[in-house]
Amino acid sequence: MDSYGVPYPNQFAQLDLGAGQEAFINVVSMRERVGGGGDSGFGLRAIFYAWLIPADAARPEISGIPFYGSS
Repeated sequence: MDSYGVPYPNQFAQLDLGAGQEAFINVVSMRERVGGGGDSGFGLRAIFYAWLIPADAARPEISGIPFYGSS
């Protein structure tokens, strides 16, 4: 999903994978206040960032997350 409005740096992760290679990407969703003009003029929009995470750092992090998909 694209961030609302202007493109943000690190919104997309760029990578090239060959057969048998794997990549780990951390997608972070944040909210940003937009608008102005009093209390009722503000809203929130979603901003997404994607970071390529080194496999050695990602594997321990995800090892405790259950997987409920097909094997």
